[in-house]
Amino acid sequence: MKFTSQWGPRPTSNSRDKALELVDEGMVSAEDMLTMALKYMSTDDVSDMLDCNELSERFEPEFEDAD
Repeated sequence: MKFTSQWGPRPTSNSRDKALELVDEGMVSAEDMLTMALKYMSTDDVSDMLDCNELSERFEPEFEDAD
């Protein structure tokens, strides 16, 4: 998976691509990369990411009591 950007001096240089390459090449595990990213991000960033990907509590199905 490649991310591209038209901003910055070197559009071919993308830190997200580098992080994915490190995982693909076995330099770091996907779990370790996830842990590093989550520790780096603020709580608000993580909440926003979960919400943008429809994984936050507001997207959980609501179950009604069957009486």
